Amino acid sequence: MVAGRWRVRSGRLARAGTLALACGGAFGCTAYATTKTVPVNCSVEDAYDFKSIDSFEMPASLPMWTTADCTAGALMTATESSLPDGSRCGSTVALEIQASRNADWGSLAGYNGFGPRDGSAYEGISFWARGAVDSNKAFTLSLDDPNTASGTVGSTCTTYPTPDAGACAPTASTTIIDPATGMVLSSGTLMAPPLPDQCGNSYTVVVLVTGDWQLYTIPFGHFQQGATPNRVPNAELTATGSAPGTTLLTSQLMLLGVRLPKALATDLWIDDLAFYRHKGWAPPGRDGGVDGR
Repeated sequence: MVAGRWRVRSGRLARAGTLALACGGAFGCTAYATTKTVPVNCSVEDAYDFKSIDSFEMPASLPMWTTADCTAGALMTATESSLPDGSRCGSTVALEIQASRNADWGSLAGYNGFGPRDGSAYEGISFWARGAVDSNKAFTLSLDDPNTASGTVGSTCTTYPTPDAGACAPTASTTIIDPATGMVLSSGTLMAPPLPDQCGNSYTVVVLVTGDWQLYTIPFGHFQQGATPNRVPNAELTATGSAPGTTLLTSQLMLLGVRLPKALATDLWIDDLAFYRHKGWAPPGRDGGVDGR
């Protein structure tokens, strides 16, 4: 996929990392090669139509921001980098997210000027991804709409002043999620529960990738809010979208972000971020497009 236009690839194979072979036992190590090429099945894309969000080919099409917690020496970067294994389905550049030593709440990355963006004619978000061999392979993907996005034109929620939670707190509350199951392990509230019309209760889903390149398709229905007073719909925030399984307004997506867990070293690669739909799929209803893209 190239930003702004369609691209569905044929069934080519590309290299993606290596797979260690067993060595040991009574026979010891042998002289033959101990690694082999793991092919990528590029033809899996043939079942879908895509609408590109970011192909990550240089130069960058959408600027990104990153933030690390205040742990001494904490690192968080998101850069477009050449693929270390050469090429994946014709792509030679991907987004590399690296984080380490974030021992307090973790780290975040997101897009500047992402929305409003209309994804209501599609089933969800797709991307290719892999994690380096010795890397954390889990992250939380978040979407915001006018009911949840703070500081964006068109927001219907309200941003209230919050007490100073300290330099290490990115938001009013800190939640630790088990990356393997998506379960909340602990949550530290730094202020009173949010008001019904308060911004900030993003729609999130926990994603767990492997060490090999794979195509991930995340239906909008998998993006859910926390069970707090500003969960949509409520008496103050009544507008909901038409995507099955979620109240997210997919026609008015304002923010897209990635959150990495605390205290885990991460080297994550993401490529060809897009909206996706199965070929022939039609949305059950649309809540009104906003950007024509």
